[in-house]
Amino acid sequence: MVLGLSEFRAAMDKVIAQADAAAKAIVTQGAASIEAAAKANFAGAHKKGQPHVGGDLPNVVTGTLRRSITHTSVVKVGLGTWGTTVGPTTVYGRRVELGFNGSKGYPFFGPAVEKNAKKLQDIAVKAWTAAIRA
Repeated sequence: MVLGLSEFRAAMDKVIAQADAAAKAIVTQGAASIEAAAKANFAGAHKKGQPHVGGDLPNVVTGTLRRSITHTSVVKVGLGTWGTTVGPTTVYGRRVELGFNGSKGYPFFGPAVEKNAKKLQDIAVKAWTAAIRA
């Protein structure tokens, strides 16, 4: 029997649990951040059937598209790996983002991801630093 093996196993189990918790926290916080930024990327409003009002951001017409931006439950995919899907659930969300048949798109999701790139990196650094130090 090797002395200290049970302590080593306990220490490794603790490190694995901390890394797993950090990975989940990164995905959870990142998804919430992107969701909030995408919802904030709407500007102006008009009634249904009226023209777009100013700017390159989408307008609020009924609010359905903005309300549909959400993320699925954060689920464990593998060891230290967690995942979720963030985006609009309306069928026309892609048309607004990218345009359709030559019509102008009003991107709201892509810019939210780009705007949050540094924040996502900061979330990851903070979570991994805490996990390693614990």
